Amino acid sequence: MTDRIEIAELVARLAWLLDERRFDDLRTVYAPDAETHSPRGTLRGIDEIVDVVRRTSPEEVLTQHFNTDVVVDLDGDHAEVSAHQLVYFFHQGEVPHRLAGLRTRYTAVRTPTGWRLAQAQISPLWQRAK
Repeated sequence: MTDRIEIAELVARLAWLLDERRFDDLRTVYAPDAETHSPRGTLRGIDEIVDVVRRTSPEEVLTQHFNTDVVVDLDGDHAEVSAHQLVYFFHQGEVPHRLAGLRTRYTAVRTPTGWRLAQAQISPLWQRAK
């Protein structure tokens, strides 16, 4: 049960780090050789992930991520994780100007420093813009 909780917490921590714009700290969530597939493209390695997320996250646009329906299928030192995500995009002090619903799938692996996300598939399901 402890592994499942730690893995689900990775998904939550990822959302917090993105919302707080703590992009360098993504290294505490992703494995060094992680690979992500999203509307930003396919990114390989934590350095590329951090760089592209930083460059494609305009400073004036803030986000608030909500994860739900997190399911962890654990198999030893490997886990498949899926979740739904709702993301609000807004400017400080204003109502959101965009809302997106995503399906996320992750592969988590146990590393010497704890569980890390080795692969991420972020798929937009819908979005609403102001």
